[in-house]
Amino acid sequence: MVGTLVVVAFLLAATVAVPHKGSSRSTHTDLPSVALGQESVYRVEVFLVVFYAGLLILTPVFWGLVGGRLPTEISARGAKFAEEATGSIEETRKLVEELRERVSDGEAKAARARLNVDQIAAEAEVKLRD
Repeated sequence: MVGTLVVVAFLLAATVAVPHKGSSRSTHTDLPSVALGQESVYRVEVFLVVFYAGLLILTPVFWGLVGGRLPTEISARGAKFAEEATGSIEETRKLVEELRERVSDGEAKAARARLNVDQIAAEAEVKLRD
């Protein structure tokens, strides 16, 4: 439904913006120089301008209204949207807990390694005294 309305709007805009052959004021001199003196070329040009301008405006409006997302950047390549966050809060909490466990395991291993180093240092000191 929306697509049909957009196509009709584009065709209507292209039709209204171009002078018609049947009108008394319309001559090839009324057309801009980019039309190359041909009404059909001018219609295609107007349609393309309206179409791409509409895309540039309608894409962000559509995603803003329907998806609740607005583009972070609009350039000649098109609209760029921010990446969506994946996962839920529960998954994130689970991952945080796993990281905390790993950190605590790492701290325990580091403490044992310090004890081993201290023991070796103490043994070496005793051997040096003897």
